[in-house]
Amino acid sequence: MFIGAFWGGMAVRAIFAGALLYLIGFPLSQTVRPVWARYREQKARIPVFAIFATWMLLQFGIEVGGMIVVDGLVLAEILDRSQGSLKTMAGILRSVVPPAVYLFFGLVAMFCYNDLIVSVKFFGAYDSFFLKVDSVLMNGHSISGLAQSLAPRLPVQAFEIAEFIYYGMFGQIGAGLVLTALCLGRRESCRFVGTILTSYVIALVLFYLWPALGPFYLSPHPISYPQLATYGYQQNAVLKARLMMTSYKYFNITETDYFIAFPCMHIVQPLVVMWFLRRWKRITYVLIAYDILLIPAILLLEWHYLADLIGGIFVAAAAIGLGSIRIGGAFARRRRSQSAQPIATV
Repeated sequence: MFIGAFWGGMAVRAIFAGALLYLIGFPLSQTVRPVWARYREQKARIPVFAIFATWMLLQFGIEVGGMIVVDGLVLAEILDRSQGSLKTMAGILRSVVPPAVYLFFGLVAMFCYNDLIVSVKFFGAYDSFFLKVDSVLMNGHSISGLAQSLAPRLPVQAFEIAEFIYYGMFGQIGAGLVLTALCLGRRESCRFVGTILTSYVIALVLFYLWPALGPFYLSPHPISYPQLATYGYQQNAVLKARLMMTSYKYFNITETDYFIAFPCMHIVQPLVVMWFLRRWKRITYVLIAYDILLIPAILLLEWHYLADLIGGIFVAAAAIGLGSIRIGGAFARRRRSQSAQPIATV
């Protein structure tokens, strides 16, 4: 299941998000104009692309189909710019595939250890503690209380938008991997992935020390809309965590189960992405705007305590700092002195 989700779904989103950020961060002379000129000169491409786009949209819907259409255009453009050179294409693959494999196995290990911790420690032991911390931070209020008070006043579309923003965050990780690999090289992309995985290691240690599932676990009246996937995921997380504490845990199959409330990795990972893409100011501004919208989405869906978000900032800083120490000053200075030009356009 995870193999298909990672190499299929996440790859599609990674290319799509990477293409959008590339359009934002680089000049038109490098992005749109060459594509426009090529299609003007070779008009036979237009009906072929139109047929492909229509087929994908009808087959997969607007959201997924639209991403596949953009991905197809991106891959065709890479082939055009490399002029079909096997050497260039091999260079691109050598830059992208190793960090992608590194991320894949790192996430598999994280899921395994997450399940292992839940099987030996009560998953909600510190939920009451973080609820009390939130009460102090929020002057007696709680995330669940605020979400439930807003629910009757907000249309269901507000929750659908929040869900779209929340799960859209994963595209940032893929985009960060793709852009660092193609623009800065394989080693920098592996450093990016290493920083992401370091943050997960820190999160696993903190979860072992202070296990908590999130506000939805203690919520007396969880908000539920049948058309949303979030609350089904949350209920499954509680049921799976309880199962892992019984003798039936030996029949468990490790999947993409995730139980960590503190720290909020939905804050950690975007901060790591912004750090590695900070040299492109327009990309950074767009990521900041998106992540500002991400915060209320996280809280409205009751995924995390406010304390989790604050903890996420410190975990991101720690992971970035450890990554900088690990890479060494000489290499970092050499990378800063090099120009950031996409491999695919050389």
